[in-house]
Order: sequence, then structure tokens, then C-alpha cells
Amino acid sequence: KGVYTAMNLDGGGSTTMIGRKLGELAIKTINSPSGVTLRKVTNAIGVYNTSKTGALSDIIVKVPEENVFVNSKRKIEILGYDKYYNSVDVDFDDFNFEVSGAKVEVEDGYIYSTDEVGTATITVKKGKISKSFKIDVLSAPNEIEISPKRAATSLGENVEYTFRIKNKNGYYASVENDEVTYEVVSGKGKFDGNKFTPSKEGDHIIAISIGNAKSYAMVSVGEATEKALESFEKETFKFVSYPVAVTGSVEVSKEESVDSKSSAKLEYDFTTTDATRAAYLRFNEPIKLDEEVLELSFKVYSEEYLEDYIKLKIVDAKGNTQLVMASKEIPKGEWTEIKYNLNSISLPATLTDIYVAQDHAEVKNKGTVYFDDLRIISESSTKITDLKLSEDEKGKDDSEKTTDLTSGDSLKIVVYDKIEEEKILLDTLKNRKFEQKVNENADVLILTNQEDENLLENIKSKKITSRVYSTKEIENALFISIDVSSGGLRITDYNQWINLQNAIKETKQKNVIVIMNGTLEDFTDSKEKQLFIDTMCELKRNTSKNIWVLYDGENSTYSMERGVKYLSINNESVNINEPSNVAKETKYLEITISKDNELSYEYKKLF
Repeated sequence: KGVYTAMNLDGGGSTTMIGRKLGELAIKTINSPSGVTLRKVTNAIGVYNTSKTGALSDIIVKVPEENVFVNSKRKIEILGYDKYYNSVDVDFDDFNFEVSGAKVEVEDGYIYSTDEVGTATITVKKGKISKSFKIDVLSAPNEIEISPKRAATSLGENVEYTFRIKNKNGYYASVENDEVTYEVVSGKGKFDGNKFTPSKEGDHIIAISIGNAKSYAMVSVGEATEKALESFEKETFKFVSYPVAVTGSVEVSKEESVDSKSSAKLEYDFTTTDATRAAYLRFNEPIKLDEEVLELSFKVYSEEYLEDYIKLKIVDAKGNTQLVMASKEIPKGEWTEIKYNLNSISLPATLTDIYVAQDHAEVKNKGTVYFDDLRIISESSTKITDLKLSEDEKGKDDSEKTTDLTSGDSLKIVVYDKIEEEKILLDTLKNRKFEQKVNENADVLILTNQEDENLLENIKSKKITSRVYSTKEIENALFISIDVSSGGLRITDYNQWINLQNAIKETKQKNVIVIMNGTLEDFTDSKEKQLFIDTMCELKRNTSKNIWVLYDGENSTYSMERGVKYLSINNESVNINEPSNVAKETKYLEITISKDNELSYEYKKLF
């Protein structure tokens, strides 16, 4: 506040800013310089607090998240500072904690919730110093979303999982790692925290659970294969240095080698300048790294230990040059294998250089390094399998219930994926049974994936099959069809964004049913997907309307997102070759909207 003149020092990727945040004791790097190493700063501006540290003047209470589930815990941190903003070391046990509202306890750096839902106000006190904050205690975990849902990897590699946990109303809170249970349902492997390492090839199903909620994921495993890229027996490379003051050479040499043949001998002299220095082994033809490549490996040898770095220059799939650290030192003695995992590189890519570098002016070495046996490690032909996963387990949804209301005293809506063309007798039996159900019970029929509308001629109810944006008001509900099938609202038709929001804001109806032609997973832009979810939640909060989203999903199930309900219907996975499965598993969704605008639903079996 009050700044009217600023100075930009360099402003590039090498710019480094360090500082001590208010209340913290340690000095940290504030920005994110490019690459993995900090540069030696030769031009800088420093701002110092020269006052001596005094008595505690005020505190900062840090809680990483405002929500916590019942019978769970949330970390709390207290930072102190004096009147000159110097950090003051504080002892957690020196503070008193007063709680009002929902019952929680504070002890040993954690807030422990009980089984009481609500908002707790916590006041932290020491002498005249007092700070209050609120934390919302949510009802028990009801849903878990695990990511990635499906993954492919190689033996020896792990898959790291993240998860989102929601209560019955779709509100999120995180939990500590020790509050969830990890399980290997089928296959073989082990968990280390949230990382799963498979120990054999094939498909592995894992699960994560907390309370009544359980989510499944699959890992397809193939054995990694190695392929030799360069044995350095011919001069397929040249020497390049930076800056010009750095001298050296690179050549094929039989002095040292892995296989008793030859290697690449790189000699360099970093003693001639204080600037950042590099000596490159540059390939005449860049080496291609296909999308299947997991890792690069090569061997190095030096007769002496050197503090210089070994780095790689890679041009990624987007044309960006990546300067990556392979080793922060050059080891002495025997041939040493160096590996670099390419999971952070956009593939396909090309390797243009292996080089030695140094950015500390005081480290001035002359060295000789031998390189040999450049290889790639690729994933096998095993890809992510489409084997059906068990349906995630969720707690009871309060809106899922049987009702005695009929179409005479409520709005009855039947939701189905599609009526099939009658190719076999079973199709005919299904269609006749479904038509009977709809004509007897439904005011409105919604088909989420119907392509041939000529198959609906026997349906007497009002029908919504639109696969493009449209709106329709029926009794006390507004029905909005949206299309995300091309990769999202924007890319399909950007006008849908404005039309959708205006329709919900302007309608006098209390109930809004959004029918999505596609799924949330069809959004190719993850930010637009999240924006859609957030926008629906904001409209729910600002208009107090009942907003339900219907779509043709992978399973017939429900999910909640901060008050907005998502319901999916899918019968494609039912094995029609087994008539008993058709009878047991074919379902339709029945939604009931009462005259006083209470919504309920039920998944019903067709037979």
C-alpha cells in the first residue's frame, strides 16, 4: 500500500525473491525460479528489519481448511510477532482456547471434532492477545472420488493417488492420511501412504474407504522394456560450450567404456570465468523420445569427484526447451548409472544434449567425464484396461426414497438412457415393458442418449430428447437441455454458457432439471469442467432453486456437489446374452416433484 515506484530486476526465469513471511521464523524462496537450482545473485536489493526482537505483540492463527468432518481432525498453527513485525517463537501450550457453537476440542496442534454438526467459533487467547476464527463441522463422509480412476504403469513404478471426500450434501473437507483405509482388492502390491506400487504384471484393483464411502481404481501393469539408443562408438556428436570462454572437447575414446569398446570422452575447463558455464555433448541428430518412453538412463565415469552438474537438454512436444537436472554431482570411481524419469516432460520429445554445468562462481573445475550406454526405458504394450470396475459405494442419499405420490398429485418424471432398435426378441420385450411403465406412471419422459426418435411413437407422455440447447417449462419445473458432446459447453456452442445461467436466474419455477448430452468427463478443458460445477453451485446458492443434473454416465448412481444433485443412468453394461441379467440389472430412474416442490427419486428395475 502506498507504493508508487517499482523496479524490475531482470524479470526472467532466473529472478529470485526470498523473504520471511509475517510470523514465520525461516527465510524462504518466495517465487518459483525456472529450473531446479537457484542462481547466484549478483544484483539484488535487500530490505532488512534492524530492530531487536521484542515481546509478543500479536498472533496469526493458521488453519489450512475451514471445513472438517465429524469425528475428524484439522491441524492448527499459531505464529507470533512483535510490534516491529519480528517473528516471535511461541509455544502452543501457552495459549488458552475457548469454543462456542459446535463442540470441538483443541489439543496438541489439532482441532478434534466430535459427532456434532455445525459451526464452531474458536478463540485463541494469551494475556490481552485474542484471535477468533470459525470452522464448519460437516456431516460424515458420504462419497469419495479417487484419481486417477484408471492408470497404466510398469513394474517398479508407483501410482500416486489423490482423493476428494464429500458429505451427503456434496461439501468437501480433507482428512489426514491415517484417517482413510487403503486396500488391494485384487492383484498384488503395497501402499506407502497414498502411493501404490504393484509387484506383478496384470490388472490390479485398489480401493480407498472412509466410513460408509468407498471408491475403486484400477492399475494396469506391464513390464518395462529397455532399448539401447547410443553406444558412443561413432562420432555422432560435437562439442559446444557456453560462454565462449569455456574450452573443452568431446570425442570417441577407448580409454574407458562399459562394454570394453568405446565411450564419449568430454573434457572441459570451467576456470576461465565466473559466469554460469556449460560444456555440451550435442548430438548431430536429436534423439527421439516417443510417448511410451518412461525413463532415460546412461552411465558416467570420472577419475575424480566433481561438484559440477550433469544435465539434459530436451525439446518437448510443445516445442519448449527443458533444461533438466540428471545429477547434482559427478561421482568418482566406477561406472555409475544415472536415470531421469520423463513424467514431467510432454512427449513425444527429442534429446539434443547431455552436458556438464556449473552456476557457482567459486566452483571452478577442470574435468574429464566419460559417457556410455545411453538407453530408454519404455512401458510395455499394456494399456489402460476398460474392464468394468465395481461401482463406488456411497452413503444413503436422503432424496432417494419411495413415495406414494402419483402423477395426479405430483410431477412424475421417468429418465432412461435410450429405447433400442428391436433387433432381437429381448429388445421387443424390454421396449414393450418400458412403454407400459412410462404410459402408466410418467408425466414426462427424459431420454439421455436417444438417437432415433421414431422409436418413441408408442410413448404418450411428454418427451424430452433434445441433443442441443433448449428449454421447456412443464408444471412446476424448468427443463434445460445442454450439449457438451464436442468437449464442453464453450466448444460445442459458447452461447450455452449465457443462456443456461440466464434461464435459471429468470425462471419463476422452483425446480430446474438440467439434461446433459454428454458427461462431466467429456469436458476436454478441466478448468471449464470445474467452472461448470462451480457455476451450478453458485446458481443454487444465489437462487435457492432445486437444481438437478441428469446425464448418461458409466453407472446408474447419484453424486452431490455443494447442494446440486447429479444423477446418471446407464444400461449399456447389462449383458443382453444373459436374460436373467437383463431382468435384474436394467433400470430406469423415476423422479417425483411434489406440489410443494419436494424432490425425490428412485432407481427402479424394469422387470
